[in-house]
Amino acid sequence: KEDARVKISYVGSNFHAWFDEMEIPDFAGSELRYQALTRNAYDRDILTALVGEAMAETGLADLYWLMKEQKNGEAGVLLTDGKTNIFYVRDKNGILRAVYVAWRGGGWYVGVFEVDDDRWRSSRRVFSRSPR
Repeated sequence: KEDARVKISYVGSNFHAWFDEMEIPDFAGSELRYQALTRNAYDRDILTALVGEAMAETGLADLYWLMKEQKNGEAGVLLTDGKTNIFYVRDKNGILRAVYVAWRGGGWYVGVFEVDDDRWRSSRRVFSRSPR
């Protein structure tokens, strides 16, 4: 809808299976950082570079807040050129998943993979927690 808080054009079936009915806390103002992949990489390589799952893990509230800040595909920290933005989020069973969003077709395309199910291409943006 034109007046939607966030324009989402697609949500993958895995997302529904792994995150539906999950209680999501309100956005608490997390500090995230992001980096562009300089080469193609699997999740395990990315997680190692981010010094493990604890630093890599973000939340759905973080992701939603960023999408809301760019609800119409405006410029901002999320890539809006069709390339993916990658987040590592725990699902309703506590399993770390690779959630990705990309601006496509007038809205956000949201999908999720099992960690190491896919090899991410270079120049994609990976989000993680900022060190305190």
